[in-house]
Amino acid sequence: VIGDAAPAAVHGHDPDVAHLAWLPLPDVGHSHARGRIRGIAVALPLAMPEHERALTLAGLARLRLVNLPDGQVARVEPSIDSPETPLMLRTSTWCEVSTHWSTVTPVLLDRPPKKPDAGRILDSLAESIVNAGYPAPVALHAMETSDFTGGPRSRDVPTTLPRFHARVQFAEPVIGPVLAGRWRNFGIGLFRPTPGEFRP
Repeated sequence: VIGDAAPAAVHGHDPDVAHLAWLPLPDVGHSHARGRIRGIAVALPLAMPEHERALTLAGLARLRLVNLPDGQVARVEPSIDSPETPLMLRTSTWCEVSTHWSTVTPVLLDRPPKKPDAGRILDSLAESIVNAGYPAPVALHAMETSDFTGGPRSRDVPTTLPRFHARVQFAEPVIGPVLAGRWRNFGIGLFRPTPGEFRP
C-alpha cells in the first residue's frame, strides 16, 4: 500500500527504529463473547516523525485486503468512532488511561526463565512489561486465562514459547494501547483496563 517509500517503522528492517503494531481486535468482555476478531487496529510509534506518520496513515487509508496467517483474506474498511461503533472497535476501549490493566491475549515472555517457578515467571513477565516501555508494575499476577470472557487461553496461542495472561497494577496511570512481550507488534500481549471485579 505504501510501496518503496515505506518508513522503517512500517517495513521493520531497522532494529533501531520502533515498529508499528498490528492489533487484531477481539470481541471479549461480555457474557456472549467468543473472542471473534472484529477488526484490526494499527498503533504507530509515538516517536515516528510527522511526515512518516502522514505517509503511513495515507497508505493505511487505502488498505482494503489483509492476508491473514491462516491463509484467509480479510476485507477491511475504515472505522470511525461513534455511539454506534461496536465497543471493541472504539479507540477508547484500548486507549484509556488506567493504573490497572489485564491481557486480552497472553504475553510471550521476552526472556523465559530456565527454571519456570512462579517467582521467576513473574520476574520475567515484569521484565517483558518494562522492556515494552512501561513502568515496573507494583502488583502483577500471571494466569492461564484472561480476565475477559472470550479471550483465548494462553495455550491457545500456537507456539512452544512460554506465555501467560497477566493482571498488572502500575503506581501511576498508563495510557493505552498497552502491549508487552515478544510478539507485541502482532497483537499478542494486548491489554485492556482490568474489569472492576478483578481490581482490589
